Amino acid sequence: MKLNPEKEIRKLSNHLGLKKSDEETTQVVEDTSFSSMKKQQEDGTEEINSLRKKTNLIRKGIIGDWKNHFTVAQSEEMDKLVEEKTKGMEFKFIFSA
Repeated sequence: MKLNPEKEIRKLSNHLGLKKSDEETTQVVEDTSFSSMKKQQEDGTEEINSLRKKTNLIRKGIIGDWKNHFTVAQSEEMDKLVEEKTKGMEFKFIFSA
């Protein structure tokens, strides 16, 4: 997703059986970019901002930053979960740059 968002959005859209125009796909890419989501987080409602003070939903937006937040045990558990949940799918996860 991070390396080629438009391509991945199209693959996801096709997988879900959604027929989206180039303009709609471009809009999704823009709306789900790190900078756009960060701005949405900052511009959120008071209720949402109150929740966000307790936890930061969006961190740096860089590949590999998870290493600064997960323990080895958490990383191993996540690897197991990803493998289990994506079995038979053609996904390639890139966890570090």
